[in-house]
Amino acid sequence: MKITSKVAREITNEFDLLGFIANGAPEDEYDSLSARILNDIINKKGNKEIVKSAFKLLTDSYGVQTIESKSADFKTEIETLSEKIRIKTNA
Repeated sequence: MKITSKVAREITNEFDLLGFIANGAPEDEYDSLSARILNDIINKKGNKEIVKSAFKLLTDSYGVQTIESKSADFKTEIETLSEKIRIKTNA
């Protein structure tokens, strides 16, 4: 699981949904997001549930204004991110 978590972190950081990594945030900035998405994938949740869960986590952690200002099409971006994590981790 540790290797899978590392892969999920790397993908999430490369994706940099909110642009924080590009602006110098530490590499663990999105760990809660990558762990949540990976956990949802392992638990066979669908895209709708993954998006809802990720949106809630990010709005709770970073605030609604931050999320809305950074992502015009949040749903699609989370679906793309979760699919990349699913493929790369074989989850």
